[in-house]
Amino acid sequence: MMSIRNLLKNSILHRLQLVTAMMVLAFLLIAAVLIFSLLQVRDEIGQVVQTQLQQTVDNSRVSRVLTQFLVRQRALGLTFVGHGGYQADEGKKLQLLLQQLTQDAEGLEVQHVLEQLQIRFNNYLKHYRLVNQLEKWSLGLNDDIDQALLFLEEIVADKMIEAALHGENVKYFEQLSMLISGYRVSMMEIAKLNAERSHQLLLQGAFSDPPPLATALAGLSLRLRTLTASEPPLDRLGRHLISQIEYYQHLMRRYQQEMILLGQQTMGLNLVADRLLADMAKLDRESSDEAQLARKVVEQTIYLAALFILGFLTVLAVMLGLVHQNLFSKHIQQPLEAIRQRLLKFQSGDYHSPLPLERTDEWGQIGTVFNTMLADLLQTWSALHDSERKYHDIFTNATEGIFISSLQGGFIDLNPAMASILGYDSVEEALAAYTDISTQLYVQPGFREQLVARVQALGSVKSVEVRMRRRNGDIFWASLNTHLTKDEKGNQLYLEGTLEDITSRRAAEESLRQLQRYLQNIIDSMPSILIGIDVNCQVTLWNKKAEQLCGIPAQDAKGRTLEQVFQLLPADSYLPGVRKTLRTREPQRLQKLVSEQQELLRYFNLLIYPLTTTEASGAVIHVDEVTDRVKIDEVMVQSEKMLSVGGLAAGMAHEINNPLAAILQNAQVLGQRLSPALDKNRRTAESLNLDMETINEYVTQRGINRMLQSITEAGQRAAKIVENMLSFSRNSNSNFLPRSLVELAEQALVLAASDYDLKHKFDFRRISIVREFAPVDEVACESSQIQQVILSLLKNAAQALSAETVDPKIVLRAFQRGGKVYLEVEDNGPGMTADISKRIFEPFYTTKEVGSGTGLGLSVAYFIITENHHGSLTVTSEIGSGTCFRLGLPLPEGRALVVN
Repeated sequence: MMSIRNLLKNSILHRLQLVTAMMVLAFLLIAAVLIFSLLQVRDEIGQVVQTQLQQTVDNSRVSRVLTQFLVRQRALGLTFVGHGGYQADEGKKLQLLLQQLTQDAEGLEVQHVLEQLQIRFNNYLKHYRLVNQLEKWSLGLNDDIDQALLFLEEIVADKMIEAALHGENVKYFEQLSMLISGYRVSMMEIAKLNAERSHQLLLQGAFSDPPPLATALAGLSLRLRTLTASEPPLDRLGRHLISQIEYYQHLMRRYQQEMILLGQQTMGLNLVADRLLADMAKLDRESSDEAQLARKVVEQTIYLAALFILGFLTVLAVMLGLVHQNLFSKHIQQPLEAIRQRLLKFQSGDYHSPLPLERTDEWGQIGTVFNTMLADLLQTWSALHDSERKYHDIFTNATEGIFISSLQGGFIDLNPAMASILGYDSVEEALAAYTDISTQLYVQPGFREQLVARVQALGSVKSVEVRMRRRNGDIFWASLNTHLTKDEKGNQLYLEGTLEDITSRRAAEESLRQLQRYLQNIIDSMPSILIGIDVNCQVTLWNKKAEQLCGIPAQDAKGRTLEQVFQLLPADSYLPGVRKTLRTREPQRLQKLVSEQQELLRYFNLLIYPLTTTEASGAVIHVDEVTDRVKIDEVMVQSEKMLSVGGLAAGMAHEINNPLAAILQNAQVLGQRLSPALDKNRRTAESLNLDMETINEYVTQRGINRMLQSITEAGQRAAKIVENMLSFSRNSNSNFLPRSLVELAEQALVLAASDYDLKHKFDFRRISIVREFAPVDEVACESSQIQQVILSLLKNAAQALSAETVDPKIVLRAFQRGGKVYLEVEDNGPGMTADISKRIFEPFYTTKEVGSGTGLGLSVAYFIITENHHGSLTVTSEIGSGTCFRLGLPLPEGRALVVN
């Protein structure tokens, strides 16, 4: 017991722990009281809430099931024929739901009302099922009568055909057919009225009201009696239809009566439901009143518990306050005052007197530590003096410039190296010379102010390169390092830093940068791609042309593999050559490599040559696009081919023309010799005892006329081919007159508008023609030939659009550019492949079926434009994007106008 008392006397910590333990005990006691009070309140609230909750749950369950029943019952009442399975299932489900509702309401005041509702619903369901069955029968009868009328109409049609075949009068059957059609129309109107009749009006009607469709059915029955006087079997069908109509009328009367009874049952059912809903509302109001009473009881219980807890906490707070006041005054306030007095003496210069705290607790330990620190401080001052002397030696003997400057712009101190860099013989002379280093030392105005702002924001800056001025006015480059010095309170005092003269190094770096920029400009100015790679195929050089064509900046391309960045060409087309050059150190030349990016065909030549330096090895790749050169070569080859084929076609045409003329002439003469209209033919036949009419009949029945006509048509078609072939070798300017391409295009459109090709299934009338004509000058041409070319292009476009093209369209576009007038014929058809586009102007080349085309239309057009008119005819096409033919004719000299 004595040891515990001594421990509490000598330790503030244990006193605080004791107070903490007392507070913990107090709060545990508070927690126990709170738990006890809350348990009491919970029990009382639980009993009240349990009673009200059970009552509410029972009422809510009954109300929810009742509402569900009423909604589904009214939905059932609006559903009639067409939902047979739904009606039967829903009726059974509603009966089961009503039984469940009656069981759930057992013990409630509304139980007897639910029993009445169940009885009325069973009666309602019985009438509802009967009404639904009657409506099904009536709708089925509509179809039976319509089928009978249709059968009757077929019989009349057969009899009319039979009478027509025997040459009898069919007017009676035509009239009878019209009557039957009228009966069917009337029956359709009756069926429509039957489907559109209002169920609500029938439910609210009276027994004295006329049945539905009474007038329409009576009228139809009266009109059908005309059939009973017709011949069999029409009379029997007429009597059958009349009996069906009478049965229809009976169903409508019975349907009306049952609907009225169903409406009465519905009203009774609604009355019982309204009464039931009113009783449920009354139960809900009673439950609400009981809940309000329970709420008052709960509030009173909570109020009493709060008063008890508040009183207990007040007593506890007074006790803890007294204990805390005693502890604070004796063990905290008095020792702190003694320490404050000693620190005031230390501030006034007393560095030797000890702190007088004669205590054995933690305050006594603080006094001992303070006295020890005071003795150590005297020793530190002595060591600081030695350190300052060493710093002065370093400051004086350093080879770099060291300075201390004020924030306002003056030097506070310099070392000899700094003074020498600035051009002064002594530190004193340099300090006296500079009053504002911002303008005296720094060449760039305002640079020091910016530097000071950066140092104040960051604390220090390193390796700042700046231009400065020496004593004699010379400019030099310096590398500056500086930092901000603050006192203990964080106040900014001055700047300390070092300075190094880097003029020589800066000049060497600038010379090297100029050389690099010069070399880079040479590389970037090259019109071809230039790529440098190392032995691992990683990019080390990437010029401007490579950036433009590949779309990758140089900084992104460098360091990546060649295959990743150079994708103008397939990697397998150039990588083997690159690897061979890196392996064998021999140049490689790759020609006409094909690129198909973005569906555009392009060609490239690659020159790969090795590169070896003392630092590293690699290769340089020179890429040159030769697409235009390749296309020019192809055009030249194509032109030579067309010229040679044109000469061959002219020779063949002359050779074919003579036998073809003999065939056509003899076919024409043969037709005349067989004609009975010529007297000489008749006289010759009579001299041989032959009848010319008999000979003509023989020729006709044996098809000799058709054969002669076929020979003539084939010969004329061959003559047309010969004429087209001869067009290859004609090059005459005899009929060249100034004409407008726009006018010629309009005339060709007029001719094309009346053209319909049954074989190719195209019709210009269903094709949309769009005109985009800019103002153009007249050109010297042979108008009939140019019209022939435009018409050929239009027909070619129309044939391309005949393949089920959606919204077929042909665009005619005229414009003037570079000394030529151009006319474009563009369609939105299926387009052509590149192989077909290359051969489209070749003679006898066609994509049509055998016998559908000669393959000379576009080739003749090509020679008319290129040879006879010295113009141009080109085609551009892509699969799925249509085709565009461009016709260009040269303007007379001095009239090269650009209009686009």
